[in-house]
Parts: sequence; C-alpha cells; structure tokens
Amino acid sequence: MRAMDPMLRVGRLVPDNPRVSIVILVLDDVDMVEECLVSLSRTIDSSWRPEFVVVANGTSLGRLQALQRHEDIVLVRSETNLGFAGGNNLGARWHAPICWSSSTTMPWWSRTGWTSWS
Repeated sequence: MRAMDPMLRVGRLVPDNPRVSIVILVLDDVDMVEECLVSLSRTIDSSWRPEFVVVANGTSLGRLQALQRHEDIVLVRSETNLGFAGGNNLGARWHAPICWSSSTTMPWWSRTGWTSWS
C-alpha cells in the first residue's frame, strides 16, 4: 500500500522500523509545519528512530510543494478536511506507537530540556 497509494509519499530518509510515529496535522499553514519539523528534528534523540507523519488535511496541492521536498517525512494527503479526529485517524495507520501533534505545537521538551526516552 505504501508505494502504490497516490495520496501517500514516503520520503527516502524515513526509518524502516520507527520506535514512534509523530502525526502532525496541517491545513494550509505549511510554514508552521516546517518550523515544527525543524524543532522536532533538533530535539528528538535519533535513537528513537522517529517517523514524522504529516497529514495534509484538505491542503491545496499548491501548498504541498514545500512538504513534498522533505525526504524525512511520510506525507499523507486527504483531498478534504476530515477534521481533527479524522485527520489523526488517517495518520494513525502506521505501526509504531503514535504521538499526535498539530502544526501549531512546538515540542514541550525543547523548552524543558527533556530528551530521554524511557
């Protein structure tokens, strides 16, 4: 399913066996998602093998161009806005434990210094 689905793009740098999938919803504020991804990448220990699942929840094709360049994310696109719950359910189709976020959320551990996985 991963390679054949036209609404799904798996970047070549996404880990094969992530320990955690972080689902990030976006409608149109792609710039904020980019900031969120940078912040997460800087603060998450690579031993977590995180998988960033960005759900473009009704996002226009023109706005997706910036996200399509990321090789370190799974980009899932819904043509319609499924709402918060529907978008999260769409992103939850992966197998790793899930952490949900939104594009307006910056990781609290980046402010607190917490970076260990227990």
